[in-house]
Amino acid sequence: MQFNLNPEKAVTLIVDMERLFTEPDSPYKNDAAPLIEPINALTDFSRKRGIPVIHSTYAFENSKKDSGLINNWPEVEQGYYEQSSPWTDWDPRLVQDSNDIRHTRNRPGAFWGGSLDALLKDLGKEHIILGGVSVNNAISFTAHEAFSRDIPVFIIKETTSPAPFENKDALNDYLQVIGTWASEVVSLEEIIKRINNKDL
Repeated sequence: MQFNLNPEKAVTLIVDMERLFTEPDSPYKNDAAPLIEPINALTDFSRKRGIPVIHSTYAFENSKKDSGLINNWPEVEQGYYEQSSPWTDWDPRLVQDSNDIRHTRNRPGAFWGGSLDALLKDLGKEHIILGGVSVNNAISFTAHEAFSRDIPVFIIKETTSPAPFENKDALNDYLQVIGTWASEVVSLEEIIKRINNKDL
């Protein structure tokens, strides 16, 4: 699928790059090191082009009340998903700016609960440049939720990966599936080129 991209209407949304999902010594033992440099490059470029950067975290104020169908997961029961837990802190290898926007929700999709809808409306934005973990969870949920709202999503393929319990060698297959209907999958180089070409 391919969409028209209007940088003036875009935000860059990075989901779930919290220590719980990104560090090899975390409960999920996922090493998201290959994503750090591309995400930092994407967010740096976005800031320079005046595109707001939103960091969205999957975390609970109260695991017993907020966790829904995963309330019996050991990681949830042990408090790793709590907003107060250090595991829900953003990965320190990622560069953040004081003007970046922090967003928290308690389901995989970033649109859960309506706060992202309200935020996009307040910002006057209608397009999403998307990265983070994982491609079959937060990325996929968010892309499908956006599609149902007629919001174009551009997934930057260097900035996402499968969950640790999925086949990492199947990343291109996963992206092909999600790119067939709910989003456009594009390289970091290509999205930068397309945004820069808007000035020509």
